[in-house]
Amino acid sequence: HNQINADQQAALEEAFRRGVAHATLHAAAAGEAVDADRKVRHLELDRDEARERASRLAAERDGLLARQAALEGELRRARREVEQVTTRLKHREVDLRRLGADMSAYASETPALED
Repeated sequence: HNQINADQQAALEEAFRRGVAHATLHAAAAGEAVDADRKVRHLELDRDEARERASRLAAERDGLLARQAALEGELRRARREVEQVTTRLKHREVDLRRLGADMSAYASETPALED
């Protein structure tokens, strides 16, 4: 009675194949789920790193913009000082010319001293 006929053998083999196929599909699905979870964790890590980098770059940009504004202010002050110095020098030049003209006029009016 322990013997099985060919039809029973074929039925058992078919059931076995279906079971193996079913188990393989479940294992593949489970593996895909693990892979999907792993991919999600990697993507979340990438996202978090990108956010941190964006935050750092934004802070750096803000610092650079503040420094640029300060340097532009210093440049404006320096230009004003140069303009003021240039104006004072022009005034002194005019004064010296006038003084030179006055000295020439004075010298021509004053009799020469004889030794």
